Amino acid sequence: MENKASQKPKKAKDPSTRRRKPRRTNKPNQGQTNQVNQTETSDKPLVTNRRTNSRHAQDADRKIAGPSKAVGKDKLTDIQEKGKAFSKNGKTARMSKEAKDEIRRVQHVLGEQNFKVFKKSKNSTTYGLVMPHFFTSEHYTLVATIPFTYPQQPVKLDPKDNQGKEVTYAQELVNLVNNFNSKAHEMSSRKQHLLSQFNYLLTQWPILSSPNYRQKDRLYKEFLTECN
Repeated sequence: MENKASQKPKKAKDPSTRRRKPRRTNKPNQGQTNQVNQTETSDKPLVTNRRTNSRHAQDADRKIAGPSKAVGKDKLTDIQEKGKAFSKNGKTARMSKEAKDEIRRVQHVLGEQNFKVFKKSKNSTTYGLVMPHFFTSEHYTLVATIPFTYPQQPVKLDPKDNQGKEVTYAQELVNLVNNFNSKAHEMSSRKQHLLSQFNYLLTQWPILSSPNYRQKDRLYKEFLTECN
């Protein structure tokens, strides 16, 4: 009895002081997590760039249907732009009225058979100039090219292709052509007409064919300057 009395009675535990055990939660494994994420993303509305999508759609339509054709004013503008580009690339110059009048005067004086058209090109017209009694008793034809920019650019003289190699006086012919071209440049700068230039060629060709023509011409000019 004494033992029972000596034992101290146990105090009852206060329920507020009890430690609460953490609740066990069922953690989903990795496969379940991925499935949940996929479900969440599938439920969300897709956010897209409307401009990019519309542009891609237009590009796809163009590839299928081909380039779009201009209609109405756009088509007219396209034609005008193409016409301007063609006119710039293929623009052909025209001979001035002054040059045409001088050529008619030359043909009237020399005769159309002695000064007739050989070839028309994009920027010039080539004429055949017949030289009577030129080095020999036979007639000889020289080629005179008149640019459409005449008189800003002078007439250019050349031997005819099929006669330049066969002519007996080849060196004299070279001298004649070079000296006349130099003289024609000088006469054009002085506003002397085309008929005067060809008249100088027809009457002074023996002097023009000499190798020392330029020296003689320079001395002659100095003499005229001293006289004046």
